[in-house]
Amino acid sequence: VSREGNDKEGTGMPYWPGYSTIPPECRATYLDWLANGAADGSFNPGYMFLYFYGLERRFFVESPDLEERRRLLDEVRRLIEVFQDNYSAQRYLREFIEFALVSITETGSIAPVFENPGWDLPFSVKVAIGARLQRGENLDADWVLCWFMCHPEKNLRTSAKRCRDEFIALFMLRFERRFPQGLKVAKPRPALKASYQAASREFEGSVNPSIDGKPIPDISGLRKPVEIAQEIADEVMEDLEKFSRYLGRNPEGRGSVEAHALLPQ
Repeated sequence: VSREGNDKEGTGMPYWPGYSTIPPECRATYLDWLANGAADGSFNPGYMFLYFYGLERRFFVESPDLEERRRLLDEVRRLIEVFQDNYSAQRYLREFIEFALVSITETGSIAPVFENPGWDLPFSVKVAIGARLQRGENLDADWVLCWFMCHPEKNLRTSAKRCRDEFIALFMLRFERRFPQGLKVAKPRPALKASYQAASREFEGSVNPSIDGKPIPDISGLRKPVEIAQEIADEVMEDLEKFSRYLGRNPEGRGSVEAHALLPQ
């Protein structure tokens, strides 16, 4: 290890770095980054990956107790904020979070999410919705909206993006009016299967989630629920158009009398 680490840009770092193979100056830079809390996102992300390789190995291979796994998950969630502008970091860290979350959380405790920067339904969403279908439950507004908002083929216009909170609230109201008992969805036959490929490429594993001893069905191929959600979303976006245009002209106008007058009842 060099006495000083001055390779913040990571010029000596390969794409898949290993501590034993990077130059002494890079090792010193890495140790300095760790010693300062692993909190500087301006460093080459390769240093973060060196750290992350250990976190994912500890979580999935060494299988510590539940409390430590929760702390490991929290640490990766912190890293995703530190390196939020790096696509590669976001991709690998999010994949870890999805698999880690499912492994330490009861399916009934997974919360719906309404944002998805990835190109596929999040694994946790597939597990949570699939488990509900396996139990024969109808889907409430939260989970149908989650499914829709995370779906790669959804179509959202400006009014849904500019008036996000109002869009979500109005979608919930319209859905509950149309489906007061929730949406009944037929359980698909394919079982949910997934594999985790370590960012370090040192290990991989398959996941076949189950509930009450039965495999969780895979919702990936279902189209009708998303189409129904799109119909409701289209209606909601149309009703928010005037309000959205007003906010476009008056970005600080939310909450004014004029804005309230343009909101749907």
